[in-house]
Amino acid sequence: MIVEAEFKGDFGQAFTCEPLNYEGSLKSIHSIPLIKNANRALLVATINATYRYLKLVDGMVHCKDEKPELCGAKIVDILKPGFSPRQRFL
Repeated sequence: MIVEAEFKGDFGQAFTCEPLNYEGSLKSIHSIPLIKNANRALLVATINATYRYLKLVDGMVHCKDEKPELCGAKIVDILKPGFSPRQRFL
């Protein structure tokens, strides 16, 4: 499952096995205990949204529909030159 955070109109996502609903400030996110998977995913999604807002990163929302297949092909094209022909992607 994916959790999504929104910060000032920008979004970030993170995978988790424990989704949750949460609304709070950046300061409150900073102080949550990271014992549970849900809280760790919330932190990662919040960081992704915040970094996106600050223009430090791009593409913090996961692909959907036909886009995962297109993204996968692009990733192979990017990584392939760094591997020998005997190595395989799994």
